Amino acid sequence: MNEDSNPIVHSGTSHLFGASVWIPVDTTSVRLTLEYTSSIATKNIFSFGEYFYGYAYNDYKYADGMHYRGRTLGFSLDTDSQLLSVQAEYADALGCDYSLTYHRAEVSSPHNGVSNVVTTAPVRFNMVEGRANLPLLVRGQTVQLDLAGRLQDDQPRPDKGFKASLEASLTVNM
Repeated sequence: MNEDSNPIVHSGTSHLFGASVWIPVDTTSVRLTLEYTSSIATKNIFSFGEYFYGYAYNDYKYADGMHYRGRTLGFSLDTDSQLLSVQAEYADALGCDYSLTYHRAEVSSPHNGVSNVVTTAPVRFNMVEGRANLPLLVRGQTVQLDLAGRLQDDQPRPDKGFKASLEASLTVNM
């Protein structure tokens, strides 16, 4: 994301880099994805090291910055945050999908002089998420069972500490 504030002097740039590879396994494949996102704006596009803390999502020219009704547009962790994600996904021959994802987040920076809508203070946490999507046949009816579980070692403030969650959903197509 680039906001050009002056074509001669500088622009503020946030970055997203990612890549996926597919590895053949039996009759299907495993997809491995690595993604890194930083909303700590840098001076110009590739001048890493020259940071504009509080720049992304807090442009003074707009009344709400880059927010709509208090929610960040684009990057979910708002300004001055970094997120590293690694994911493995596998779909078997029966149509079941499985994924395991690791996230390392640094939400807001101690150098941030403006607010971050996600957290009241800078926080760093790790999260592991596992998902399974299982198509089932019940009495001739197609049913989709989706399961997800998450573990994280801390949370955005004002909450803090370990958090675990489980989700299950059942979809019936008629």
